[in-house]
Amino acid sequence: MPSPSQGSFFELRRDQVIPSALHNYLDEHNQTADERRKLLPGWKGIWKTEVGGSVHQVHHLYQWDNYDQRDRIREIAEDHPAW
Repeated sequence: MPSPSQGSFFELRRDQVIPSALHNYLDEHNQTADERRKLLPGWKGIWKTEVGGSVHQVHHLYQWDNYDQRDRIREIAEDHPAW
């Protein structure tokens, strides 16, 4: 993974998923990954814990140039029909 440039930052987001719905949740994310990359160019990926910790948490990692970029892109994405 590239090093953050001066002023950029990483954002780690976590979703709590009902354990019985985790498989469907991850399938949906895999099916929409290409669209997600277009909408959120800072999106680096999605991961889950396999052992230990909270096995029903899903982690999303983003890299942003600055807070203005983050806010602008998230606003655009939230209004997108695929979101």
